[in-house]
Amino acid sequence: MRGQSHRLFILAFAKAQTAAEKKGLACSPGDFAIGQASNLMTRLNGISDEVDAITPPNASVQSAWLGAAGAACSAGLRAEAANAKKPSQAKLDQARAKAHDKLVTTAGKAVSKAEQKGVMFDPEPDPSGFADSVDQLIDETAAALGPI
Repeated sequence: MRGQSHRLFILAFAKAQTAAEKKGLACSPGDFAIGQASNLMTRLNGISDEVDAITPPNASVQSAWLGAAGAACSAGLRAEAANAKKPSQAKLDQARAKAHDKLVTTAGKAVSKAEQKGVMFDPEPDPSGFADSVDQLIDETAAALGPI
């Protein structure tokens, strides 16, 4: 699945690059997309590693955390894209905070539900810390894809 995501990112980047070039805008060399896709996969692996470190492993919690992280990444990067097109720090901050809070809430509910079913985590998973890691991934990705 990650290989497919890597290819889709490169194809989408190439499409955007072609559209920009048709408008006379300067673009990065083609290998830039490949490097960015690889860097993004490295950052995503870090998020996945945090989820894999939940002890004991719990499929419901892991699924909820990964799904919520994906939603937060999507919302956060869409907010960054909208801000790049039409800057508004207030709107960006609001959208990013909303994505962060939703991730914390979803991750926390998954942990609570598992604990109600008798799962005893050691150490206790940290939904807020996890959301901070996802925020960092969004920050790093937006910065890497920003103006060159």
